[in-house]
Amino acid sequence: PIEAASNATARLAIVDSYRCPSDGQVERWTVTQRDSLGTPTTPICDVASANYIGVFGISEPGFDGEGVFFRNSKISIREITDGTSQIG
Repeated sequence: PIEAASNATARLAIVDSYRCPSDGQVERWTVTQRDSLGTPTTPICDVASANYIGVFGISEPGFDGEGVFFRNSKISIREITDGTSQIG
């Protein structure tokens, strides 16, 4: 599980290539359990922040992805409005 002590080094590691240099976000944030309405209820663990959510999105498992790289996605690079200026 993500909260296991054996995963602490990996989940707290800040990977510069996963962070946008112009984003002023905090280095770490707390993952929380949410109720059926999406209201945070219980802290689970802290994780390193990143801007690499395009892969799937920020939803809990079981929800449809709102990122750009998920199963059967038809989103193209031209539809991404931020963060692609340094590609290639």
